[in-house]
Amino acid sequence: MRLRRNCIRFFTTAGAFSITCRIRPEWVPRAFSIPVGAKFIDFDSDGWKDLFVGHSHVINKIQLTKPHLRYREAPLLLKNVRGKFVDITVEAGSALQQRRATRGVAFGYLNNDGWVNMVLNCNNEPAVILENQRVSGNHWLMVNTVGSTSNRDGIGTQVRLVTEFGQEQYAMVATGSSHLSSKDRRMHFGPGANRTVKLLELIWPSGKVQRLEKLPVDRVMTIREP
Repeated sequence: MRLRRNCIRFFTTAGAFSITCRIRPEWVPRAFSIPVGAKFIDFDSDGWKDLFVGHSHVINKIQLTKPHLRYREAPLLLKNVRGKFVDITVEAGSALQQRRATRGVAFGYLNNDGWVNMVLNCNNEPAVILENQRVSGNHWLMVNTVGSTSNRDGIGTQVRLVTEFGQEQYAMVATGSSHLSSKDRRMHFGPGANRTVKLLELIWPSGKVQRLEKLPVDRVMTIREP
């Protein structure tokens, strides 16, 4: 991932694609720092993937030669408002206003309440836990996969969720998070106001396809490969 003056660019093994967005003036110094942890997360469980970015510069005295840059940077939280990303870093609380020398970000559910938390690994500084306090009345569902024919953790399993209103969400079981970090492998879905899940479809690495219907929400569900 790389921040540019007018876009956020993500690099994949297949190439690159860009998400163009309007950059606020206060974002400009961040365009020259190095994102070391970034992930699309649905922090408010509304069904739209938001974006969290932890970053800083690698040179601790960079301001001596380039006064417009900073070694320590505050993280960035962009809320996905139906396809448009809006900077809500300030509104998200004072913890996100503090500048840190972030070197990795892990994402997980430390208290199993269905609301994703972030752990920042900081260079020569204590690690920081950012607790996601419930910000809405939306529902959630966490899926824990257990493989049989496939690998034990179900790594690589592709999951599709369909809400009772017909919206679809996708996820894949993985543990990779960012530099020197590993995330919670359990998948999180935000069905929003939906009180049930119409369909949960899993495609296991073995090729097996598993479909579950009319599932309750607001719980951690363990699913075993048939």
